[in-house]
Amino acid sequence: MRVQHNRVIAEIDTLPGSSQVAVVHGVFTPPGLRGYGMGKRAQQERLEALANDFMYDAAICTVDMKNSRNIHILEKNGWKFAGCFKSRKTEHDVGIYIRGLGQTIKTIKPPKEPLMSGYAHIEQMGGDWG
Repeated sequence: MRVQHNRVIAEIDTLPGSSQVAVVHGVFTPPGLRGYGMGKRAQQERLEALANDFMYDAAICTVDMKNSRNIHILEKNGWKFAGCFKSRKTEHDVGIYIRGLGQTIKTIKPPKEPLMSGYAHIEQMGGDWG
């Protein structure tokens, strides 16, 4: 579904097979509105709606690791870095972020050997994701 908070647009879908996990993607702030804190406020409103209105327990998203503004907004709002992979499509480094909604998500230690080989390897994970 497409949502708008503070004139910032985002798409939110349910992770297939896991109805309590929101996938947040396609976030767009119009160029003329950038640099005024709109993204930060929209992120806060979106997280409240995900937890309270839509009753999700967790959210995930990806971000181009060169997008320092987006990463700053995510981390300021409690999103935790879960790993990174190199996109075969864009050749960009893509970060995976996760956030608990109304609860803390506990991490587990990654396996000693990668679950995938070649194009995608989830790096080190640790700590609480809240």
